[in-house]
Amino acid sequence: MEIFRLHSIRAGDDLAKSTMGTNYYLEDSGAVDWNGVAMLVYLGKRSGGWMFCWNFHDNEYYSTRSSLVAFIRSGVVVCEGGYMWETESFLLHGTD
Repeated sequence: MEIFRLHSIRAGDDLAKSTMGTNYYLEDSGAVDWNGVAMLVYLGKRSGGWMFCWNFHDNEYYSTRSSLVAFIRSGVVVCEGGYMWETESFLLHGTD
């Protein structure tokens, strides 16, 4: 899956506020598939008005809040629309 970065956004931007539901992924995290190809790791989903729903992958990549934060800082957060998020802004957006 190729991601086209249109521009980076912050949690307070209009685009972030207007989405009904968005899936988020971590790119460049060092995760590879069975073929050794780099892959996106699904972080979770945010739907309008609901808290962020994290996908813990059976604790494969992270199991605590501190390991989750370290994992997110190890890569680039992108949403399904191809927008790249600033890491600290995403952490505020996703962990509120």
